[in-house]
Amino acid sequence: MAFNTATTFLGLFLTSVMYAHSMAWFGFAAANGGIAAIATLPLLALWLSVYNLIVSPLQNTLSRKYEYEADRYAMETIRNKEVFEGMMRKLAETNLADTAPHPLVEFWFHDHPSIEKRIKAVESV
Repeated sequence: MAFNTATTFLGLFLTSVMYAHSMAWFGFAAANGGIAAIATLPLLALWLSVYNLIVSPLQNTLSRKYEYEADRYAMETIRNKEVFEGMMRKLAETNLADTAPHPLVEFWFHDHPSIEKRIKAVESV
């Protein structure tokens, strides 16, 4: 939670700085309402999207780490690999999940490990 809070505040700060500095680059003058002008909202969305694209892999990596820890705990508790694997496969089927996404897609966009990786990770427990 602390990491997500810090990245949110950092992101909002950096976005506001870039937003204010880039107004002139895109032809928005202070006389036309500046940052309060509704026409500048797409510019704000652009900077928020850029920040999110940069920070998402870091946040997703941390989230996947916690998911692996939760899976390990679940396996240590139930001690039944067949039940765990069945539950994971049922979860994937219910959620229409890609069980083995491309590694780059998983790194950049997924906050949970793929089902196949989760099953493989608990095989040694």
